[in-house]
Amino acid sequence: KIEGFVRRARCTCTTRRVCSDEAGTMPATRRSARNVERKVLVDKHPDEVEEKIEEDGPPKKIRKEEGPSPKKKKTQEGKKSLEPTTPNGAGKTTDRSIELKGLSLDEAVQQGDGLVELAVKEWAKRYKENRSSAVAEVLSLVNVFCGCPAKVTVEQVREGDTDSLVKNLVDMVVEDGGEDLFVGSAKEKRALRTNFLEFWDQLARQAFAMGVVSDRYLVDKILDHVVGMSGAIVRNFRQVATLAGVQLCTSFIKCCLSLENSLEISRKQLNAEVRKKNKSNSNSISSLEKTIEELQKKLSGIQFYLKDTYTRIFAVRYRDRDEVTRSTCVDGLGQWIKLYPREYLKDEYVKYLGWSVTDKDAGVRGCALDALSALFEDEENFTSLELFTSNFKDRFVELIMDVDNQVSAKAVQMLTRLIQLMALEAEEVSPVYDLMLEESGPLRKAASHLVHTVLVQNVAATTSKFGKGKQEGGGRVDAELKCIVDLLVEQGNDSTVAAYFVDGLFEKCESMIQWDRMSSALLCEDESMKLTEEQATAMLFLMAACAKKATGIQLVGKEAGQRKSAAKNQKEIWRSNKESLTVSMIKNLPNIIRQHQVDVEKIPPMMQVLQTLDLDMFSLKRQEKVFNALINLAKESLLKHSAVDSISACSGALLYCMREAPGDLKSECTLLVTECSVDLLSKLIKYSDELLAMKDEELHVDEPGVFAFYTSTVRLYELQHQGYNLHALEKANSCFDKLGKVLLDAAEGRPYMDQIIQYVVVNILDQLLWRLRGMSPESADSRSMDNLKGDCEQFIASLESVLGSNASLDLKDTCYRALTDILLLFGFEKHRGTFLEPVGTQPLESTVKAVWKHCLSVMERHRAQVSAEEELSNEDVQKCTESMLACTRLLVFDAIIDQDWLLVEALRSLTWVTQAVEDVIKHICQAMKRTNPDRLWSACFGALEAAFDDYQSSSKKEKKRKKEELAHLIHFVNAQYRTFGSNKPSILKVLDRGIKFAVSDGTRRVEYLEHALVYFASKVSPIEAKDILQVMEQCVEGSNPSTNSKAWKSFVALKEYLVEKSQEATNAPAALENNTDTPQPRKISFANEYTASPAYTRSEQEHNTLDKDMRQHPVQESGSKRPSLFSAQRKLEMPSESLDTAADEERPSHFEVSKRSYEDAGSEEDPPEPAPRHRRRRIR
Repeated sequence: KIEGFVRRARCTCTTRRVCSDEAGTMPATRRSARNVERKVLVDKHPDEVEEKIEEDGPPKKIRKEEGPSPKKKKTQEGKKSLEPTTPNGAGKTTDRSIELKGLSLDEAVQQGDGLVELAVKEWAKRYKENRSSAVAEVLSLVNVFCGCPAKVTVEQVREGDTDSLVKNLVDMVVEDGGEDLFVGSAKEKRALRTNFLEFWDQLARQAFAMGVVSDRYLVDKILDHVVGMSGAIVRNFRQVATLAGVQLCTSFIKCCLSLENSLEISRKQLNAEVRKKNKSNSNSISSLEKTIEELQKKLSGIQFYLKDTYTRIFAVRYRDRDEVTRSTCVDGLGQWIKLYPREYLKDEYVKYLGWSVTDKDAGVRGCALDALSALFEDEENFTSLELFTSNFKDRFVELIMDVDNQVSAKAVQMLTRLIQLMALEAEEVSPVYDLMLEESGPLRKAASHLVHTVLVQNVAATTSKFGKGKQEGGGRVDAELKCIVDLLVEQGNDSTVAAYFVDGLFEKCESMIQWDRMSSALLCEDESMKLTEEQATAMLFLMAACAKKATGIQLVGKEAGQRKSAAKNQKEIWRSNKESLTVSMIKNLPNIIRQHQVDVEKIPPMMQVLQTLDLDMFSLKRQEKVFNALINLAKESLLKHSAVDSISACSGALLYCMREAPGDLKSECTLLVTECSVDLLSKLIKYSDELLAMKDEELHVDEPGVFAFYTSTVRLYELQHQGYNLHALEKANSCFDKLGKVLLDAAEGRPYMDQIIQYVVVNILDQLLWRLRGMSPESADSRSMDNLKGDCEQFIASLESVLGSNASLDLKDTCYRALTDILLLFGFEKHRGTFLEPVGTQPLESTVKAVWKHCLSVMERHRAQVSAEEELSNEDVQKCTESMLACTRLLVFDAIIDQDWLLVEALRSLTWVTQAVEDVIKHICQAMKRTNPDRLWSACFGALEAAFDDYQSSSKKEKKRKKEELAHLIHFVNAQYRTFGSNKPSILKVLDRGIKFAVSDGTRRVEYLEHALVYFASKVSPIEAKDILQVMEQCVEGSNPSTNSKAWKSFVALKEYLVEKSQEATNAPAALENNTDTPQPRKISFANEYTASPAYTRSEQEHNTLDKDMRQHPVQESGSKRPSLFSAQRKLEMPSESLDTAADEERPSHFEVSKRSYEDAGSEEDPPEPAPRHRRRRIR
């Protein structure tokens, strides 16, 4: 009753108290007795509340109570007060105000650190005193952030001639240059951008609190200036002005939301008063009606500015040729729709986001996808977006295969949400399965989320097919496994596909660790999980991949097949998974192998599962019989099947059991492998004799003896290659002697199968390496070392003969890799000073030339494909990379001595090899900088000299290509010199060699100075310049080079530059005293096709035409370069007559083009990269 009496008394009072939207401005005792719905928002400072004592009395200021403020009630989003508050309390405001003194508005915003809010408050006080001056401050701030430090005067604000003002600013930047504030590190850019956006947000809130938004002065002046700057030809003007306009619109939307909230509360209060029967509340009704009218007036004013900003800024700039401006518009529109869906969640606005997802810039596409994803997260928005989604869903699906990985990942995330909302069918996003095989981790993760979403829907649809008596969990697991298996069958039914799918889905699917259910399906124990042959193969691939993933083995990436390092908890999980897997496989794996042993495709995954088991548990659980059965089954599969994958998997499983099995189990496995190896060596000796005795026409794969020899060599290689040493076994030496005879026959030209000779080569290589590894100071004697060296030299001679024959390319590649391995591991320098020194071999020059010749043939083979515009496959790129790496690593480890021509040729090949091979050569150079820098630098100049001679002697048809190759090599050498450490060669040494080479053949090579020595000449100090001048005089002594001779032009130009450089030593002190120039700010880049003329005046019609041209002009290619401001200005100021005469003048030398070329070349920045030689396309 008391609370009702208080409410009625306040309603009938002639005047009533009006408080802010937040309850914190009123004491808790009064706020508890007040109805929350009766609050009305007014534009007053939060620290002051007006209270009228009488109807016509003056307002009285009442300060808030000291001490801690009462707890604020939780309000909905959008109901927060828009009035700026001081976050640090009243005590700290004074200190911050002291820091603010002496700073202009733009300086306070640049400094940040909490000064933005205080600066806006101080500006608000100045606005009340002189609004034109305050507006001039804001416009000047816009100019400063745009890069033009010109101040806006009060007269210019009052005149309001925005076009003339913007035109003057553009001319000022074109003539004098501007300073781009948004430069520096990424952290500094983000901080400055945050401060800039905070300023506009605080400005809009303060203007709203002051009630000056609808006075048609402040906002109009600011918007006119921002719109004018957003349409300027200077790129920075458009970027900053568009950002400011978008943020103003965002802040105004927040003001609208607050006003609408207050308007809704006032209407509820009015309805409540009208429904009352007491007629004494007429004053309250009239007061509420007046309040509603004022709020509606403010709301309509702000909505007018929202539409005006949208029409004048967004609708024009969202098609800007600059991608940053377009991204700002798209990002702003996404925020508007999310904040104010009632107004902007319409097709007329959302369609811009749909159009932007196909923008040519990846950043713009990403912003559009971010905005759409935020909209689709709220299910309430989807009803309004159904028509939009149906119109643009095809575009969304196309973005799955976007060139940019980040855009593709964002598109997949959005499609995942659409599938969850039932807006798309699973068949429409089928291309996403290809992304599961991508190397990009974020992209594969996003694709896995989508695949799992589809999988969940399919599981829900197929769960009903299982028996009713089953438990719900078991039926769901079986259904999930069946869906995954069907998916693997559709995608190719391969171990690689299974590895990628398991890597992405393992954490999301509980069925992937249900080993008993998988085993039951493979053993056909459940009729509801009956599998076909293809499904059984896919289930085995799935089980093998899941077993690896569950026990901590990496499935994809560079570390595939290795165990990851992890925390203790994760290791415990892996150990638990391994135990559960082993317990299940002890019971089921032997039966699975027996049932599927006939199919050769199923052998590798079953053997991989065996290699993931904890073999100690066989002994702990007394399952020795099961272990013996498993290794015997692996041996049977090894000897039964001839496929390379099956042989490799069985060999790996046997050797894993031999290494990891405990105690007696290890002894049994070792004995089994030894018996198998001895039997294999005996058979191979027999098959070798039969092969050597065969006629040439009988050497084909259909012959039983040939096929038996081939499969035996494969088994022997897999055992050796995976870690089993056969050298100590009986008959090992006899067997490899037979293989050596077969290789000699092949070198002499006998037509063996290429696959046979390849496995013979790798078997002999592995045996030689095992023999080398088995040497020790105690066991090594001169006889064994001489035998090993003799066998090695004979093997090298055989390989060299095969490389020089007409053998196939694949066989030559195998022999080439074996030859480089043997030269590297048996090199004399590697074993110098050790007990193995007698084993070391020094290769002949003919052998090294054979190696390089084959390496060049591989490069030329793939170079022809690039020239024919054929796309190189990953396998081709890997072959090129491995060939160059195998050859150049001989130089790094000093396996080749006194043959520097190989390094010179490798450096020369930089001009036409693929990017991957070029990276290999760069890594080789980085390694040689540490081991042998003098040898590397000599080779670099040797490559330059050889390339220049090649360019000089080339025909007219090849002149252009040779010049580009020379320029690319010069850029590489300059970059290598710049990255040398303390052991870099001296400038005197470099120029001495270059000058002597240039004048060594009269005037034919003088042009070499212009091509190769520009960068090094720029590094010369004044003292070194005098010494180089003496070298130049000695080199041309007796030649008398003339200054008017074209042949000596490069020599004379270099000499003049060095003379000027030497004079700087005496002029340096005086220059330092008189040097008062300040460094020039960074020039702002702008669209080169729109260069402002001094006589240009822009009308409104021309302004619109300019905007239209800027929107329609295509964006420049990323590789193209805009001309500098200096070149654009020269073009405007140069008369047309001088252009014609300049074209007829003789082309000056490189040294005469600009005296600053040496200083520019000597800067710390990298020299400009030459044009790319190959267009790099994304390979899927």
